[in-house]
Amino acid sequence: MGHKFYKLCIWVFIMYVKKYIPNMLTLLNAGSGMVAILFIFQLKFNLGVLFIFLSIVFDYLDGNVARMLGVDSKLGIQLDSLSDVISFGVAPALLLIVKFEFNLLIIVGGILYVMAGVYRLAEYNVGVRKLKNGFLGVPITFGGLILILVSYLSNVYLVGLLTIVCAYGLISKIKVRKL
Repeated sequence: MGHKFYKLCIWVFIMYVKKYIPNMLTLLNAGSGMVAILFIFQLKFNLGVLFIFLSIVFDYLDGNVARMLGVDSKLGIQLDSLSDVISFGVAPALLLIVKFEFNLLIIVGGILYVMAGVYRLAEYNVGVRKLKNGFLGVPITFGGLILILVSYLSNVYLVGLLTIVCAYGLISKIKVRKL
């Protein structure tokens, strides 16, 4: 009797906990984005970039784990978007702003990029930007990667222009296939 009860308790625990695993991964995405921001403000840009990449790993895992466990939820979708704004919107924009010493063009580009990212994710959450095989507009994760690459350029005007172009890409009507 005791052995069966022990197995039942483990099964109940697993069934209860499994619905929280994807959300924990999503929150690790947000936490990694915050750590990236902290490193960026300390002028440790490579560590900031490393934690943005760690956010990508958590962002990839959360949705896949949710589908695998059969526990995807409306809350998970919202948490994912909020985490993505931190990790792939604010963190890459701040990387450029701080790295280019608060240049006005970069500040404007960064603000436009974050605003476009928030708008894009809100539209995605209500179903406007979802396509069967992809997305309408550049996903914010990919936009964040582009800004990381742009951060290695030295021409401030080119960086500012590319940041604004990237912001437009987030809210554009470009059809992007899922990987």
